[in-house]
Order: sequence, then structure tokens, then C-alpha cells
Amino acid sequence: MALALAAQYDFSRVVATDGSYEAGGVGAARATAWGLWDGEQLRGGAMPPSSGNYLAELHAIHAALSACAVGER
Repeated sequence: MALALAAQYDFSRVVATDGSYEAGGVGAARATAWGLWDGEQLRGGAMPPSSGNYLAELHAIHAALSACAVGER
């Protein structure tokens, strides 16, 4: 599906997030990460423990928008 959307809309940047929550146990916490591919460079990393997916998504979007030139889509 991602390839079909990329072919139709000609994406130049892609962001992704992933997270998990392991219930129970001592020290169980959410683990989240984000990534950005701009067609040339891959950036990303882990978020602080228990950040949640929504913060990883916001961080990835912020990184993508920060990499844009003024007026660039």
C-alpha cells in the first residue's frame, strides 16, 4: 500500500513511529521510537521511557517540517 501511495502522490519524505507497552513486571514501561526518511538521509531514535506514541509522532512530524525550506511542500 505504501508503494502505491508513493507512486500516486510522489512522496519526498516519510515518517514512521513504533511503540510497545509491556504490562506487568518491575520497570515495565512504554518504548517508542521515531524515524524520518527524506529521500537521502535516515534520522530517528528512541524516545524517553513512557513517552507514548503520540509524542513520537509529534517529534517525527516536527523533524520533517524543520527539514523543509520555506515554502516547500
